[in-house]
Amino acid sequence: MPNIKKENPDFIGYEYREININNKLVDLYLDNYPNFGWQIISAEKAQPVNSKMIIKLKRNRHIANKQELTRLQRKFEAQLSQVDKLEREKTVRASATALTIGFLGSVFLAASVMLFHYNIFLSFVLGIPGLIGWILPY
Repeated sequence: MPNIKKENPDFIGYEYREININNKLVDLYLDNYPNFGWQIISAEKAQPVNSKMIIKLKRNRHIANKQELTRLQRKFEAQLSQVDKLEREKTVRASATALTIGFLGSVFLAASVMLFHYNIFLSFVLGIPGLIGWILPY
């Protein structure tokens, strides 16, 4: 009969995880992942994009209440992805509004230049909102 060794009682099996996150949320992740049984191995900047961080984690495979911790962890990640989405939405709306106003200003200025030889008064009238449309987004 082959000699079968019993499992080493001091051995701990780990599961590993690597997450890419926005720099603004690094502190939230680093503060809260240990609450789900994770140990932080490292946190480093992602090479191609400096606005992202890579966090490497490990956790004991035989942790108590693993299913409940996993459920709470998923809920936590969903909430932080919602926060990240709302943060991006603030700048997207502002940028879209500024671009729209700038484009309308360009249209008014183009019309003003085209009408300069035919009607100087109308050219100046259209030039004023055009200049306002260029200055306002700043």
